[in-house]
Amino acid sequence: MSEHFTVQGGRLLIRLGDSDVEYNKAFKFYMTTKLANPHYLPEVCIKVTIINFTVTKTGLEDQLLRYFFIPFLTFKSTLHCCDLL
Repeated sequence: MSEHFTVQGGRLLIRLGDSDVEYNKAFKFYMTTKLANPHYLPEVCIKVTIINFTVTKTGLEDQLLRYFFIPFLTFKSTLHCCDLL
């Protein structure tokens, strides 16, 4: 996962194992797992971005309530402060 680049003959190369492979800056690598709560070593976590797409019913309810009711409560308190309520 370390990026050890070299330039050879105008080509950008990256070292993978024992061989050098041409590097493309548009390359992206995605990994998925079916594990509910995977554990990664700290050495891995500092080199990658980990996104948890796990959604539970309670978590989704909380997100939806925050999305709809916080703007409403803010608007309502603004009206109350202006004595329009």
